[in-house]
Amino acid sequence: MCRTHLAALFLGFLSVPAMGQSMELLSGSMTVHPGTSLRIQGPIEWTIAGPATVVNNGSIDLGTEARLIEVEGSPIVGAGTEHAVLVAAPPYVSQDPGGLGLSLSTTDGPGTVDIVRGHEPQLLHTSDLSIARWYFISAMGEIGQDLALDLRYDPSELNGLDGADLLIFESTSDTGPWGALPSTVDVGARTVSSTDQYPWAYVTAFDRNAVASVNATSVVSGFQVYPTIVESVLHINTSGEERIITLEVVDGLGRTVWSERTAALGTQARIDLSGLMAGAYFLRINSRYVHRFRKA
Repeated sequence: MCRTHLAALFLGFLSVPAMGQSMELLSGSMTVHPGTSLRIQGPIEWTIAGPATVVNNGSIDLGTEARLIEVEGSPIVGAGTEHAVLVAAPPYVSQDPGGLGLSLSTTDGPGTVDIVRGHEPQLLHTSDLSIARWYFISAMGEIGQDLALDLRYDPSELNGLDGADLLIFESTSDTGPWGALPSTVDVGARTVSSTDQYPWAYVTAFDRNAVASVNATSVVSGFQVYPTIVESVLHINTSGEERIITLEVVDGLGRTVWSERTAALGTQARIDLSGLMAGAYFLRINSRYVHRFRKA
């Protein structure tokens, strides 16, 4: 793989102060070609300001110290990826490795996190497309460990979606299946926020209406479902007046992989999922209430 030197690639495009701690791409266009890797070393802030454009079809490595500042309307685009590494002692709050737009918070999470960002929309099983931004999170953790995520996007990356209707989705593969995470949005700050449990992998944002057929919610009204990380048995108890009548387990592609229908399930149920493949699933109760869980 070719590794292009920073000074040569940026010549004629960047304003670099004598101290070399900040760089600005104020106009023009820069392309990182396929098979080319650009490494930015040291505590450098690289500002990309409109109308400048950066097309990354290779890879840009920001290491542990360099940081991007992308002015609204001028995010990096292309088929390539950007990479940054967070090295921090937990607990930490709103750590954004490399300025790539994914802020991380944890009380007891990993001290080192590798983040990769890409720009091509992802595909949901409903044929809906995500925003034009995705991340891959690589870190050592423990099953069930929480990592709070604030995913920031540029308006130009919405891909026709409404920022008010976004949900963070996660997957262990860049080809899916994708599972929805309970999320909150801040349209003004252009962020979608959620908490993901280990194992972490790929995250992006889709329209919440794209999963109407498998409507994921964080709270199952009138029912208690546990544990959220299932090794063998999933338990369901009623906490209200409604009884358990039907149960269905649905995978990320919308396929029913287990079901039981009876008028005699009553107030408690146990589902043996020991034979289920690892991954993200949904439990649908009485065809109305949906709980998301992960099979370990």
